[in-house]
Amino acid sequence: MDYLELKEIVKKGKKKAFILYAEDEQLIIEVRDLLRKSILKDDESLSHIKLDGNRCTVEELQNALLTYSMFQEDILVELSNADFMSTQEASEFKKVIEAYLLDPREDLTFIAYYKYENELSKKNFYLDRLSKKISPLSIIEGIASLKPRGMVALIEDFFKKNEIEVKGNIPAFISEVYRGNSMQLERE
Repeated sequence: MDYLELKEIVKKGKKKAFILYAEDEQLIIEVRDLLRKSILKDDESLSHIKLDGNRCTVEELQNALLTYSMFQEDILVELSNADFMSTQEASEFKKVIEAYLLDPREDLTFIAYYKYENELSKKNFYLDRLSKKISPLSIIEGIASLKPRGMVALIEDFFKKNEIEVKGNIPAFISEVYRGNSMQLERE
């Protein structure tokens, strides 16, 4: 899916579970940050549960997905480094996530994501099969590397967010220099 299409889906707020993967990690971060802004009142919210797929246990993930907020806001459960989703092997993590994707809660948004390394690892047959069985409130998408139009839009958003005025073809020029690597652009 195109990055700009995915941003529009997030802005509409109709999806409650996201499994995302991309070669350009910055695209995932942009979508994640957009979700955070739309769901959480502040960055230090107690309704934000961050888990790392390399460190957390299956029980911690289950508990997070069963959590209810004491406040009048929705919960965001974020699972980074969900690399186990890239394999064909069965795992307890996958079972928990599959169950949630079938019936996501209205008051809890779940996002799991991982970065793949190259074009060969882009195709994920497991997630392709799973995407056919999930609830309409869930979405599983690989984020395509930015095409020139998308990269220009990302650069324009970056300048606008930082209140920097640019004129002419500067964003188009910058997009050519950083072709498909928005993480490097963000760092510099």
